[in-house]
Amino acid sequence: MNKRDQIIFSVVCLAIAFLTLRSDGSKNDERKLDTNKNEVKSLEKTSKGKKRSHFKVIEEKVAKKNDVLISHSKLRSKAILNKKENELLDQYFTDHKNIRVAFLTLSSQKFDDLDKAIDRRINATNFLMDGLSRSHMDRSEIIKATEMFLLSENEELTENLDIRRAIIGDKVDLYNALVNYAPEQVEIFKRNYMSERLKKVIQYVEMNKQRNRG
Repeated sequence: MNKRDQIIFSVVCLAIAFLTLRSDGSKNDERKLDTNKNEVKSLEKTSKGKKRSHFKVIEEKVAKKNDVLISHSKLRSKAILNKKENELLDQYFTDHKNIRVAFLTLSSQKFDDLDKAIDRRINATNFLMDGLSRSHMDRSEIIKATEMFLLSENEELTENLDIRRAIIGDKVDLYNALVNYAPEQVEIFKRNYMSERLKKVIQYVEMNKQRNRG
């Protein structure tokens, strides 16, 4: 092999070696890319799992606390209550978690089963109404929860007329209870938070009161 052929042979060998290295590097990069993609998918799956788990825990806690609203409703519906039972009713309202559950139940947008949702809302509404009637206790948290629900725009978030009626009906009942059991607070509330949407609820309650007086 002459010198010229040796040079050509060396160049060809170098080219083949370069292409081989490049191919191996590309495969390594592809493997790294696949690994990274798999890691991202794994992290996303874990994150979604954690989110689902977190929301599931919250739902379970609220569902468990809804049992408190049911037991309150059963006790409250008794025709005659003894002293111990009245004290037990008071205790329901000393736990701010119970008040929060009532508020969250009324603020919920879960209406998959309308009948069950309405039953839950009735228990929550009755719970807050009963709390408002207990003037011998500190009702500040109950009043705040009631006002926050009255200010919510839940009925505007759905076009389902049955759901809208249910939400507005709860607002009418709670505003009426606020008028009856905390009239001084109602005036402050109206001055500070009056809106066109809230006016309709207030007008409905006040018109009914005038009719009842007449």
